[in-house]
Amino acid sequence: MFTELSGEAIALPNSIKHKELYMVQPLNNGTFPDYRDLLKEKFAAEKAKKYSFSLQYCADRLQVSKTFVKLVFDKKRHFSMDTLPRLWDLFKLTHKERLHLTFLFCHTISDSDLLKNQFALVMKNVENETLTVSDATQVSY
Repeated sequence: MFTELSGEAIALPNSIKHKELYMVQPLNNGTFPDYRDLLKEKFAAEKAKKYSFSLQYCADRLQVSKTFVKLVFDKKRHFSMDTLPRLWDLFKLTHKERLHLTFLFCHTISDSDLLKNQFALVMKNVENETLTVSDATQVSY
């Protein structure tokens, strides 16, 4: 079985149910409309590389329940802001990806159109590399 992820086809193990990993295609600028879509793509890519990468594995690393991870992937709940550094580590995100996920998270959870526009502008600048932030040496959580 092959699944389209950001324009690249990858083989997924047969045990992964297609309905659980349907992917929302990125918008024209390469970003996702919701941080949970990005996380689902990252999850599918990791699962394809390593069979033992599971919802339970993610839950253990994120210090939440497996059910909660599933609810987030199903867009019924949100991770907390404090979970973001654990997500960065779980998916081994680059500094640019960390910035993008953080602002996409803020964009997704915001109820204000003004704030959504501001976060979208920041994400565009991160993508165009006109905005960079130096790496934090230590993150404690």
